[in-house]
Amino acid sequence: MSLVYQLMYLVGLRPWERGGIPAELAELVEGPGALAAGKALDIGCGTGAPAVYLAAHGWDVTGIDVVERALRAARARAAAAGVSPRFLRGDVSRLAELPAVGGGFGLLFDAGCFHGLDGPQRASFAKAIAQVAAPDAVLLMFALAPGGGARPAAWRGASDEEIRAPFGAEWDLVEKRPDRGPSVLRGAARHWYRLRRRPPG
Repeated sequence: MSLVYQLMYLVGLRPWERGGIPAELAELVEGPGALAAGKALDIGCGTGAPAVYLAAHGWDVTGIDVVERALRAARARAAAAGVSPRFLRGDVSRLAELPAVGGGFGLLFDAGCFHGLDGPQRASFAKAIAQVAAPDAVLLMFALAPGGGARPAAWRGASDEEIRAPFGAEWDLVEKRPDRGPSVLRGAARHWYRLRRRPPG
């Protein structure tokens, strides 16, 4: 999957960067009942718009992506905005191999990585998320509905059950809502999922 994204960034094709900061993220940061600013992890941060947004609102942000070209753009974006999120290169399905990521993240944001992973990668992703998430953390995740064999694997999509299953008993799926952004992949159904980690005990 990383090769697909490498090529897309090379040619300047980034359909996932559509319409600015998602309303679902802005609601968690600025809306009624907003989360208290703490540590945030932007999973598959791309060119850094959400990471920079979060940093500008007082969050201690780490962004991770596998594409160095995207990370260079993210660092330039952050410098222009006068904020200092950390940007690290790595595979989002192998966070355990990146000790520099740290832990204690109260907000984890995934704008479209999980739904492109295969089964074993999803299990690894969920395990790694559990290792770096704070108690009572919130995971906000975008996913396309499953699209069958005609869709590229990087956008294979995920069903509700495919999202619930890897996270097991540690997380509750507390909300699913339709995405309000511009259409993608010929109008494929798409949703935002909010999961909350269950406090220990």
